[in-house]
Amino acid sequence: MVESGIILPNSTLDEQVLSKLSTYEDYLSYYIQLTEASDTVSWVKADFLVYMLKKMGANSLSALSRDLKQPFGTVDNYVRTARAFPSDKRNTAMSFSHHFKASFSDKYDEKTKTFLTNKRFDWINRAQDERMSSRTLQANISEEKEKTANPDLGVLCSHCGKPNDKLQKWTMASPQTGKRIINLYLHEVCFVEILKFIYDGHENTTPAEPQKSDAGNQ
Repeated sequence: MVESGIILPNSTLDEQVLSKLSTYEDYLSYYIQLTEASDTVSWVKADFLVYMLKKMGANSLSALSRDLKQPFGTVDNYVRTARAFPSDKRNTAMSFSHHFKASFSDKYDEKTKTFLTNKRFDWINRAQDERMSSRTLQANISEEKEKTANPDLGVLCSHCGKPNDKLQKWTMASPQTGKRIINLYLHEVCFVEILKFIYDGHENTTPAEPQKSDAGNQ
């Protein structure tokens, strides 16, 4: 086995460092440094796995996952995040977890391990501007993706103004031209109320009875 020469920090707290902490600001500053160190380690691990994948091939990740007894998804997520955000695209003000969550805003080809869109860069900057937690960022991305998949989501009923709950889309068109005039989103009960209003507004007009065919009686 080749020695890597990597020196890892002691897993216990350094009493000499702790003795220099006196105010709350000192403790806060030290904790922030620990958090930043943790993120740094995550990025180094992610970049290392990408490098190993390039040199050793895809099977190396599976082997590492097996030997370390870690879920393959965990290893693969490091690779995904590193590829999503090359070193010059990373937001140093945001955590590794934020970058990982932001990567899911884009379409991703699992076979080639490449991203097909670039929304993640806007999302990571927005997360910083709006001070989102990683959980909030994930929720906001999921909400946007759902709206994109369902463009009518969030539409209010054109009659009662209540949120959509089994709304049906109706299109008004000109009888002469057949061109669309306006789209209406209506609950079934609201649609019935509108029809009732239309017919009640014409005292001498009643809905036409459906014509029964005699074809079946012949």
